[in-house]
Amino acid sequence: MKTNRFLTLPAILIALAFSSAFSQDGVTATVPVKANVNATVSIQPPNASYGTGAVHDVTAGVEEEFTLTLKEGSVPILQPQGLANAAVSNYSLFSLNGKQVWQGASISQANIAQGVYILSAKAANGKTIGTKLVAHNGGKLSAAFGLEQASSASVLRKDVLALSSSVYGEWTVKASAAKHYDTSYAFSPVEGLNDLQNITLRSVVPTAPEAMTEKTAIQYFTDEEVKAGWNLGNTLDAVNVPSAASETAWGNPKASQALFNGLKASGIDIVRIPCTWIGHVDGAPDYTISEARLKRVAEVVNMVHNAGMKAIINIHHDGNYTQPPNTWGFLKFAEVTRGAANESQVKAQLAAMWTQIANYFKNYGDYLIFETMNEVHSGNWGSAPTAEQDRLFDWNQTALSAIRATGGNNATRFVAVPGLGATEPSIVLAAHSRGKLLPNDGDNGVSKLIVSVHFYAPSAYTVASATPTQGNEPLRHTITTAELNAINTEAAHIKSTFIDNGIAVYYGEWGAPTNVRSAMNETVKSTHVDYISRVAAAAHANGIVPIIWDDGGDFKMLERSNGIPKTGLWADVLAAYMTAANGGYVPPAPVLPTNITGNLGNYQFGTQENGTDPDYTQALWNLSPENVTLAKQEGAKLVLHLSEFLAGNIQLVWQGPTNESWWNMRQILELTPPGNMNLYGTDWDWSTNTLTIYLSAAENYESFKTQPDLNLIIAYYGGSSVNDLGIISASLVE
Repeated sequence: MKTNRFLTLPAILIALAFSSAFSQDGVTATVPVKANVNATVSIQPPNASYGTGAVHDVTAGVEEEFTLTLKEGSVPILQPQGLANAAVSNYSLFSLNGKQVWQGASISQANIAQGVYILSAKAANGKTIGTKLVAHNGGKLSAAFGLEQASSASVLRKDVLALSSSVYGEWTVKASAAKHYDTSYAFSPVEGLNDLQNITLRSVVPTAPEAMTEKTAIQYFTDEEVKAGWNLGNTLDAVNVPSAASETAWGNPKASQALFNGLKASGIDIVRIPCTWIGHVDGAPDYTISEARLKRVAEVVNMVHNAGMKAIINIHHDGNYTQPPNTWGFLKFAEVTRGAANESQVKAQLAAMWTQIANYFKNYGDYLIFETMNEVHSGNWGSAPTAEQDRLFDWNQTALSAIRATGGNNATRFVAVPGLGATEPSIVLAAHSRGKLLPNDGDNGVSKLIVSVHFYAPSAYTVASATPTQGNEPLRHTITTAELNAINTEAAHIKSTFIDNGIAVYYGEWGAPTNVRSAMNETVKSTHVDYISRVAAAAHANGIVPIIWDDGGDFKMLERSNGIPKTGLWADVLAAYMTAANGGYVPPAPVLPTNITGNLGNYQFGTQENGTDPDYTQALWNLSPENVTLAKQEGAKLVLHLSEFLAGNIQLVWQGPTNESWWNMRQILELTPPGNMNLYGTDWDWSTNTLTIYLSAAENYESFKTQPDLNLIIAYYGGSSVNDLGIISASLVE
């Protein structure tokens, strides 16, 4: 066989490529590095073909030398040739199998696939003047043969090809430190001594104590105009046990500054950030929380603050009873209750974790609020057994004491305390009535404590399953008058028990499944918007801060990308919420009943003090002459048969129009938490829902008996209007 003594250029290049492309051992680069804090610094190549990087811990202010091994991303194959007045006129790019990939007068070509290529350059006379082996990372390839003047001739330098501004590629410097934002930037090393890399890391947490208010929590919320809040639900609380809690585990994106800027623009004043710590905590005895987890929580708090809002962080799903009969995390309330877990160990971890959290956030100002726990229970979701009230009270004390012991700003930081399980109003009120809700806060008294209430009543309308399985309560889309009335009643009870006694309250969670109802008929959507309005309005009227639940799913109100709602029910809910939370909600005017039986019959609404506007809390009867005579008889009674259970206080008022005696009032029924009924000159028959009022109990009864004409008024404060009593019949009897 005849042997061809002359190989083609690609064949020569390929042979040379395989013989010498990866034969280099590389050169050494020394990179001095200094950081402003103790940090871990890494300098790494774009890929292994460019050399070997280094990672070191750097002491603040101390220069540390990093030694790198550099390899050229393109390697000389043919020796450079000296050509007088040479000029590159053409480039060719070959794959290692000899196929020409690209040819042109210059190399600045997009969409070149990752791989190893052979680059050839030709002079204007057509002669090949140099080749290089190119290790390309993919994407745009920018390369040029460098020329070096030598007397009258132009010769190729040894480093004839420049890729990404450096023959050794574009490396990455990364630095991280506790309580500081990570930093990363591009770096192009050279052989030998490199310039000093002076790294400045920015602190995540305040480096000095920020301002703290001396005001009570109620004063603070009022003066700072904290009127409406929002939950970053199913985000930092998301966890798929046994995996570690992960911000995107339940389908929501990571929180961003754009989200919180949009929230503020939407009218939100405070953001509750539920935080689950499962999978981020080491074992006994220290229970060390990972720096990465604490840092991410701090980053989110900072974004909230940067947008101009307050923030709340807590221990969230670590105590959720969601795998009966056990708990997800370390707050094993159910297990302790039945003797299957060590309570001392649980309390030790609770104290250790709050100590770490409090210390990490110690310098934050008063805009950051701590919340001890969330919906901890043993399976008694909607009830509050006294023994369990006592246990949760003890755990809340453990958490509060750990927070206060860290000192500094934490000595007076606002701390929210939940009730058991659903932590609905009745549960919180029951614990408080026994002195088993608010822990002892020393000299702060109750001024720095906040009661965390969740309001999802009625549950069948709010948190029941939209796609129920056997045994689950199905979601319904209607709501009764009594259930609507309870919204105001519960808020009024909270006000009289807490707000009126200087104790702040927020609805840490409340709401209804907006996303589920967004495509339903207009009646369903209208009812939904009205429910949102009523809860927010009741909270506003009674000094409670409402913080709506938004999980990005069924309860979604705002888009996570920008904090703004989509057009439709989402936008309608936000508008209704903002209007009500700012005191603008006007309930629809009630309609007078027309079918009340008995000798008094139907009533009119009373009149407000201005003498013209109706007062919908009052049912007024103008007595006929016959009924005036009957009312003034000894032993006369006003008997009301009701369709609804009593949910608020009732007053009996009489008027004598001729004698201009307009307001003679006596409290005849008073409800006090937790569900006590106090009667004055009145009987209540539970079996028949009958209220019997003895008129001899009326205010100024002797004057009452002398009036030539009379009006009787029942004033009811248990709903949106006196209609909510559901009066079926009204009669005067001897």
